[in-house]
Amino acid sequence: MAHDQNLIPPQSLIVSCQAPVDSPLHDPMIIAAMSKAAINQGAVGVRVDTPDQI
Repeated sequence: MAHDQNLIPPQSLIVSCQAPVDSPLHDPMIIAAMSKAAINQGAVGVRVDTPDQI
């Protein structure tokens, strides 16, 4: 790939899907569902915060 090419298209949305450890949403299945919903609505990527949520 040439250095002038972008991996992420300009004006794309990357969504952060994270929840504090003490949150009821801090569950890999819930984070996965939120991530899938973001991708289904047009996000080009998601950001999670722990390895078990990848």
